[in-house]
Amino acid sequence: MQYILAPVTCQVQLQVNPSDHVTSAQDVPKIDARVRLEPINVSLSEVQYSDAMCLLTALSNHTTRVKVSAVNDHVTYGGH
Repeated sequence: MQYILAPVTCQVQLQVNPSDHVTSAQDVPKIDARVRLEPINVSLSEVQYSDAMCLLTALSNHTTRVKVSAVNDHVTYGGH
């Protein structure tokens, strides 16, 4: 069995400010999280790549149609 996304290795460092009195003016956040990911390997066959590109193209076309239809709703055509 071949995975599309290989297992991911990451390291997380979490630091919690124990003070109950935290104001927005302070430079110290209540929670400070640092996430470090190792490089992520993705493995796709030609068919999977082609399908992903078709999906992305369809999503892009849909986004464009939504934007254009929002603009066209405000435009009136003479006699139509």
